[in-house]
Amino acid sequence: MIAVTFTCIINLHLGIKGFVFFSAHSWTIAPVGCYRDSYVEPRPLPELIADFRNTIDYREVNKTIMACAEKAREKGFTFFGIQFYSECWSGTGAEKTYGRDGTSKDCENGVGKSAANFVYRFGDYGECYMLVSVNYTER
Repeated sequence: MIAVTFTCIINLHLGIKGFVFFSAHSWTIAPVGCYRDSYVEPRPLPELIADFRNTIDYREVNKTIMACAEKAREKGFTFFGIQFYSECWSGTGAEKTYGRDGTSKDCENGVGKSAANFVYRFGDYGECYMLVSVNYTER
């Protein structure tokens, strides 16, 4: 029996000096940009899906971004954002509403500060390097 495993590794540069994001999942994310949240209901990303405040590593924001991506993916959302460094936001229809309050300059290193979401989307973006692992087992 032969089992073949494919893993997509993406090297995604977010346009932020010195910040490169790596993913070793079967899915990838792409940055959309920094967007304002005026806190008016319904909010641009209406659902707080996770808060990583107690586990955030400010030196490794990639971990927070990936953890948020995993939570959003589990819920079936296609867009998500990180606000106030550690809050993971998304919701039904987020792909249509994330920019409702306009763009913002209050993001850094791929996460939003107060009243700003750094937004990402899922999909096949950037260069994807396929690593193929072949396992052969005799029956």
